[in-house]
Amino acid sequence: MIKKLKLTLVSLAIVVAGAVASSPVAHAADCGDQKDTYFDWGCDASKGDGISQLVWAVFTIVSGVVAAACLGAIVFGAIRYSSANSNASAAKEGLDIIRNAIIALVLYGCFWALVALLINDTRFGP
Repeated sequence: MIKKLKLTLVSLAIVVAGAVASSPVAHAADCGDQKDTYFDWGCDASKGDGISQLVWAVFTIVSGVVAAACLGAIVFGAIRYSSANSNASAAKEGLDIIRNAIIALVLYGCFWALVALLINDTRFGP
């Protein structure tokens, strides 16, 4: 069941990222008319380049999915742990789920910081 949930969440993230990246509105840029778009593909350099905006837009979506998945796993693990009663294997499984969700959240945070460093993002100051 958890493999199915993981596959569904990854598939959903890929579909949403593909929809954002391939949207004709996102690719529209006419520096003469200044069309309103979500991304600025080079007309206003003060907002950064379009690629870093795209990366952060995808990361915003993925961050929401990861946070929801980790929160769901923690709640599921807590329910599993609290309903174990005297079943030691069920209690251990619940604690393992909680531990793995926290590890996944910390690793995603490290990955997010690495990408912020690689694209030289200035969200944390000059």
